[in-house]
Formats: sequence, C-alpha cells, structure tokens
Amino acid sequence: MKSLKDELIQSVLCSESLNKVAEKAAKYLNNPIVVINNAYKIIAYSKSIKVNDLTWNNAVERGYITLEFGATLNNWNDIKDKDTKYECLTVNKINKLRRRFYKLEINSELMGYLNVTEVNKDFDDIEPECYYFVSQILAKEIFINQRIIRPRRHCLNEDILLELVHNIYVNRLHFMERVQLSNLNVKSKYRVVCSNLTNFLSYNADEDHFKLELLSFFPSGTIIINEKILIILIDIDHPLYKNFSFSKNLDRYLKNKKLILGISDIFADLYKFKLYENQAIKSYENKKYILEDSLNYVFYEEVKSYDLLHQIPKKNLLYFCNQKILKIYKYDKNHNTNYLETLMVYLKTNKSIKMTSNYMYVHRNTINYRILKIRELFEIDLDDNILINEFLLSCQIIQILD
Repeated sequence: MKSLKDELIQSVLCSESLNKVAEKAAKYLNNPIVVINNAYKIIAYSKSIKVNDLTWNNAVERGYITLEFGATLNNWNDIKDKDTKYECLTVNKINKLRRRFYKLEINSELMGYLNVTEVNKDFDDIEPECYYFVSQILAKEIFINQRIIRPRRHCLNEDILLELVHNIYVNRLHFMERVQLSNLNVKSKYRVVCSNLTNFLSYNADEDHFKLELLSFFPSGTIIINEKILIILIDIDHPLYKNFSFSKNLDRYLKNKKLILGISDIFADLYKFKLYENQAIKSYENKKYILEDSLNYVFYEEVKSYDLLHQIPKKNLLYFCNQKILKIYKYDKNHNTNYLETLMVYLKTNKSIKMTSNYMYVHRNTINYRILKIRELFEIDLDDNILINEFLLSCQIIQILD
C-alpha cells in the first residue's frame, strides 16, 4: 500500500496528466475512480480496473454524469453519510455496485467530486484517511489545471458559465480571453433562467433525461447546477431559439417536476451575467406575491417592484405606505374582514369584478358589496389613476410586511 501511495505522490510531483494521476489513485484505492468537475463533466477516470457495469461505462463514454444526479449531489448536506470521519456519500440506488462520492475542495471551494466504485475492495476495508488523501490530491490537481495552467484549447460553454457564476474573472479582458475559447457568442442577447432544486433527488445515473427535457424547452441553452440552483443561459439570437415561446407544455412539465422557474430580463453583456442571474433568482423567490398562480414560471418584470421594495429595510417600509391602505389593513385585523386583499386583487385585475370573484372564489355580488364598503368606510377614490398606483404600491408593501 505504501509503495502505491509513493507512486501516486511521484505522479503528482512529476506533473503527470490528470488521467495518469487518477490511474495511480485507483490502484492505491484498489477500486475504479471517476473525477467529475463542477459542470458534471468527467475529466478523468481509471482504465486499469475493469468495471462490468453498463451505467459506469456509459457515463465515462459520454463524458459526463446526468444532470439530475448532479442535482442530487447538490443536496449533499441532506443525504451524505452520517457519523463519518470525512464527509462522503455512499450510494447503492444506482445499481448493484455501490458508489462512494467525496467532495473535491480547495479552501472550502468546491472543485468537483470523486466517485469510487466498489469493484475489487470493500469500501470499509480501506482507511478513511486514504480516501481523504486521494481527494486532496485530486482537488489540488483540478485547481492547478483550472486556475494556473489555464488551457488555451476549446472549453465548454458550461465551464464559462461556472466561471461567471463564481465571478472569477479579474477584468473584462480576462473574460474575453476565456469566452473566445467557447461557443458562446458575445454579440448575442441572452436570458438567464433559474430554479431552486432543494430536495430534488434522483439516482438516475444512466440516461440524462432531465437535461434532454430541459433542452427541448430551452434549445441552445447552457445548463449547470450551482449550490442547489439550476441555471440555464439562453442565447435568444441562436437559430434554434427562433421558434421558441414559453408555453403551457412547459408549465405542465414544471408542475410535474414541482419546479418554479424565474426568468431574467433580456441582456447583451455576458460580462454582467451575475446581475441577471440575481434577477432570475429574485423572480422565483417573489412569485408568491403575484396574483397569477396558475403558471410555474415568472418573468422578472412581473416582480420587479417587489424586488425594489425588498431593498428598503422593513422598518422603513411603512413610511412609504398610503395611510388609507394602512387603515384598511388594521380594520381587517380587528374585524376579521378581507377588504385589503379584495381591493388589491380588484386593482390588479384592472377593476374587473368578474376576474376578482373568480380569483377569490366568491360570488361577484360579494365583491361588489366589498368594493362598496371600501369606498364608504375608508373614503377611497378608485377612479383616480394616480391614487390607484399609490394604493397598489402600498398593498405590495403590506404583502411584504405581512
């Protein structure tokens, strides 16, 4: 075992390729290994130990793990093994061969994952320190390859997107040098689409159904997962995108997957990606405030005012609230009435009694009565457009505070 460890160390000291280091690591652990980067690409794997497993062989042949299993790895803290000396995740739900995953980290920055498959040696017959040692070596190798010996050859769009997410570029020139190595077009217009994948669990490591399904809705999309967030960069000038439209089919798919998508504004400067990633995240986070609850996707422009209000400290929000709206709010609390919600829905539906009654599931006569009482009790003028805008903003403030 010691000589195998020395061979592994010597491989690193001699600056051998990552595949050769992975080969020595597999011999040291006496089990085949796969090295996965943050974009779920398989960047190295061992060949000397044969694996009679279709899923394993398919994965190394196509060069990446499935997006849905990548989403599962993003829920690491919820599914990792308990009471282990070093963090790991043992999986026996893929097929008959057990897998054990280790995070590859440098200074708490996730570089990727190590996948060890139980073929020759039982996992527990190897000391935990051996896995930790291999993980540390591989993490450092990835770091060196990515940050220090930055390749000049072609790189994946997913690599650029990850670098944008982690904001690693020193300046715009640095970004331009990198993006030119990819297929991303800096002259295109883009949208960012995001969704929260917390509790999204799948042990499908065979066919990448999730990614293919997403690409059927977002042609030309670049897809990654980072810290439980699905991120899709869409080139809306790409020829494949010309006939695209957000549709009921997409909504049905999202409902089936129990996902909500947030969609950013259109933008043309990829270097400012983080701003629009934030818009997409804020879109799904603020969806709970908008009336339209039938669709599982929301555009930033629909919730922009809520995002703006969230920038104001809550203790100061009431200062911007119309006094009559506050009065209705307090009246509802004291009399167990529902005037404020009725008023808000009424104004948001452009003063439509029918739409308000449908949304609130009450008879239109009830809505008519409530609107009449609101006018009488609080002396509100619902025919003044300037006041209506103020009322709507105040209703949004109450939503956030309440």
